Amino acid sequence: MVRKCCSNCFSDKALKLQINSIGRISRCHYCGTNDASTINIDQLYMLISPLIEVIDSIFEKDTDGYSLFHILSSEFKLFTSNVQEQIIEDALQNKQEFINKKYKNFPTNTQNEWEAFKYELKHNNRFFPQIEIYRDAFLETGNLFEKFTEVIEQLNYEITTSDTLFRARISDNILKHQEMNKPPLEKVTIGRANPDGISYLYTAQLIETALTEIRPSNGQTVYIACLKVKQDINVINLCDPKKDISFISLSSTDDFHKIMKLVNLLDQFAKELSLPVLPNRSHLDYIPTQFITEFFKNLGGIDGLMFNSSFGNGYNLVIFDQDKIDIPIDIPLKKLRIMGIQPDYTEL
Repeated sequence: MVRKCCSNCFSDKALKLQINSIGRISRCHYCGTNDASTINIDQLYMLISPLIEVIDSIFEKDTDGYSLFHILSSEFKLFTSNVQEQIIEDALQNKQEFINKKYKNFPTNTQNEWEAFKYELKHNNRFFPQIEIYRDAFLETGNLFEKFTEVIEQLNYEITTSDTLFRARISDNILKHQEMNKPPLEKVTIGRANPDGISYLYTAQLIETALTEIRPSNGQTVYIACLKVKQDINVINLCDPKKDISFISLSSTDDFHKIMKLVNLLDQFAKELSLPVLPNRSHLDYIPTQFITEFFKNLGGIDGLMFNSSFGNGYNLVIFDQDKIDIPIDIPLKKLRIMGIQPDYTEL
């Protein structure tokens, strides 16, 4: 019997679309989904071969390195988490030249470039950086700017009027709905996304996320508001860039090496947004994330950024324009009293 895989086995959006367009409704032999759009496993190689071939050309071979499945999973996040390595072994059963090859991880110095970029902004040139990655990717005249914007477009995410967001504020005084808006200019302080003096609206996917992000102390009173967008808005989803970018759709380009470099840069930025920052360091450590947030904001058509909470539950959403948000007065504010704080820690 010919084994079948389905679109649910994969995360790559372009690959899922291809399978859905040519597949037939059946049961998937790999993830077990019933009534899914499936293709024969021998058809899969034709769909993913452009990506496999580009991996083989730009990734360094190493007998002690990683399998093709590992590279496709970790570097490109091609699969959903419940799919076994067997799916690639079956797809490559007639392609022995790839089965036993081992590769090093992507040969990039993005981590070093990101650290150099942060140092430049924090300690050398805050407003007019004099560093290669800035000239290449962030300026319209840069040789990576067009590719960078193409990659960013794949991270577009729609927040709809049916979504509910939450905002939390600590206050000993009774708060009203209008007081749950973004901070007024005379009270705004620096944040992960906003510089001092520029006010954005910080919201969260979950009540628990909104609560932990404001770091309340034992005994304090917290108010929680439900928020709705007045009309559908477009944000950049930075929760997992490698998962949301379709490498299949980009694999035919001659500049794939540069694209990987840009994706890894976005991945570093996304991780930085979610890192805990010590209060006495925030005035410096927030500068790089504020800088790139401003870059996204000024690309046009982007209403905010979505990123993982530094506390590990749910996502945060920063909205640039308060006027696009409604705090329905028919939904009462929640008033909470904090009863103890359970610290989390790791041994150093």
